[in-house]
Amino acid sequence: MADRTHTPERDRLITLDALRGFALLGILVPNIYTFSWPVASMFDHTTMGDSAWNAFALTVMQTVFLGKFMFLFAMLFGAGVV
Repeated sequence: MADRTHTPERDRLITLDALRGFALLGILVPNIYTFSWPVASMFDHTTMGDSAWNAFALTVMQTVFLGKFMFLFAMLFGAGVV
């Protein structure tokens, strides 16, 4: 197996690393939100209550954070491979 070496600091793209960190923070937000729920709500969201605020928060989390930041992180991972 070939020896693996780290990329020298001068060859790293700081902007790409910063965007990856931003994407990871965006992925962290829905994880914090989801891990704060009781286990029963993982399968049935109505156990958290049927208020409009809960529905709004869930919709924002799913559209903004889960969709956008997962895509951004996957795209940046692919850009780092090239």
